[in-house]
Amino acid sequence: MDVTTSMQDMTLESKGDMQVTGSQLDEPQRELSATPEKSSSTLFPKITGKVDEFVHSVNYQLRMDLGLESYKNLRHVVVKLIGTVKLHGAHADILIHADDTIQLQSRNMVGLSNEKDAYGIAKALLPLKAEALDLKAKYRQRYLELNPKVEINEDINNAFLPDEPYADIQNEDAGFYNISRGGFYHEEFDFNTPEASRERLQVHTVAVEKECPFAKTFGISGAGEGIVWKAEHPLGNDARRWLKTKGASHSVTTTEKVKVAPSDSDLEKAQNFAEAAVTNNRLEQGWGYLEEMGIKRDMKGLAQFMKWISNDVEVEERLEIQKLEIKLKLLRAQMASTSKAWYLERLKQPTSL
Repeated sequence: MDVTTSMQDMTLESKGDMQVTGSQLDEPQRELSATPEKSSSTLFPKITGKVDEFVHSVNYQLRMDLGLESYKNLRHVVVKLIGTVKLHGAHADILIHADDTIQLQSRNMVGLSNEKDAYGIAKALLPLKAEALDLKAKYRQRYLELNPKVEINEDINNAFLPDEPYADIQNEDAGFYNISRGGFYHEEFDFNTPEASRERLQVHTVAVEKECPFAKTFGISGAGEGIVWKAEHPLGNDARRWLKTKGASHSVTTTEKVKVAPSDSDLEKAQNFAEAAVTNNRLEQGWGYLEEMGIKRDMKGLAQFMKWISNDVEVEERLEIQKLEIKLKLLRAQMASTSKAWYLERLKQPTSL
């Protein structure tokens, strides 16, 4: 289990200041959509894999922080990023509340127990309450050492901490490994040259895909999934200013490669986009979602499967959908057709249920 934290309620997840230069733009940046409100859910947040969404979220926050009415007042933004290895596998959280009560949750389900748990998370973690509370105490103590004038209270809740100052806090004997075990990656993202910045991030990602550095510390050699990049604090205290980069074998989408010709009909655009968005990796994620939620994978589960695929695409690909002016009604029909056909074929496999 790797460890990341959020104060004041402490999340132990299983499985960094900012530089801004310049003052004004000659041309305003296009605002793609409003930044969504923070969710009150305790579930671990989705991390965008879309550079445009990451850039928009950072720009939005800078505009709010600086009291600017428009993005045209931002000229040259360079954000420092700190990356850690993105681990592949089932997701589990230990959420420790202020009163030390513990809540277990998976990627999509809260309140796990021995009776409600598809992956055996509760069975593995419930006996480790004392060890989890000890880790919380160590994080709390480190936080107070780093912030001697700050009183821990509810105002810190839901703000993620930077990883590096807490890199040595773990309990390997109990199976709690700090994500720092796989090392840290440092890059800068220049908003004036997003493609060049993306390429620099991808160089590190390809290296991780070739051999996972986290697994290597256990003497295991194999492909890694990718990297989670966090804007240096204070921007990084909100997961909307994080960015995930994956290797080709773990990517769930290729929509960034979709090109729209002026002669393309609305139906052709929807078909091409659905083909790029509803990949085998995304379909496998939907299949795993049913298992996690305890939904039997038979014909009765088809509607839930199709709904999950559609919702996942609409959330994660929302900016691409807007930019390419994809008609949602047509896109949903194409996604439904693809996901249904895949599901029915998967049911034919002997191990499908």
